[in-house]
Amino acid sequence: MRAARTIRLQLALRAEWRNARGVAKVRGLLRSLGFEPVGAGRATVSARSDPDAFAEAFGAAPVEVADLARDAGAGLLVPDALRPFVESITVAPAHQYFGRGGASGQGGTR
Repeated sequence: MRAARTIRLQLALRAEWRNARGVAKVRGLLRSLGFEPVGAGRATVSARSDPDAFAEAFGAAPVEVADLARDAGAGLLVPDALRPFVESITVAPAHQYFGRGGASGQGGTR
């Protein structure tokens, strides 16, 4: 996946699946949907998707992805395969990058 076309997702697991078995199950299901799991905690899993896999899973055309990212935090409809394990899915907000500024190396945005 190319970074510029990557959609980052955050999945919150249902309470009963907030364990190693639940994380492993969700990671496997994400792979089967064409997503790339990239991180996990006890209660969440993070994944990346290209626009085509995203559109197939969520029914949103790739052009709509920019709107979803802009409104990051708005929940997506959880696909049927994930519904027993996942409470919610959101598009992760974009990172803010800071450049070097001044002697301390702090400040300035790109």
